[in-house]
Amino acid sequence: MHLPTFCLVILCSLTSGIHIRFQAEIDCDIPGAYWCGELNVLEKDVIVHDLLKQDKFCTSERTKTVKYTIDAEDDFPTDNFEIFYKFNHNCSANGKTYCVKPRDHKEVDLFRPKTVYFNIEARPNAQPYRCKAPWIF
Repeated sequence: MHLPTFCLVILCSLTSGIHIRFQAEIDCDIPGAYWCGELNVLEKDVIVHDLLKQDKFCTSERTKTVKYTIDAEDDFPTDNFEIFYKFNHNCSANGKTYCVKPRDHKEVDLFRPKTVYFNIEARPNAQPYRCKAPWIF
């Protein structure tokens, strides 16, 4: 008689409280540069991507380490997240803004430890431009 209620409680406990640990090492290979970055951590979806975290910073360090714990919403009906990023930066000799995106996303299984790691190289690539809005790939 209470089996449906019990099943609902179990199902809700599995899909709530999803914590993803995101870590990135961002390298700017220009000695003595003071540079700024804008990092958008996203979850890939078919139509509109979900913005999980947005962060802006400026530093004179060659390597900037960022670590976030992201409380994500359930990606029903799938059992994994596809995490990627868009990174705008001005680590360049001309100070213009460039966009960096990973070649591939990283899959996070919702039923296993949820840590993703990226190594981001902040360097000029082709023509300067800002990444499109975070939710557009």
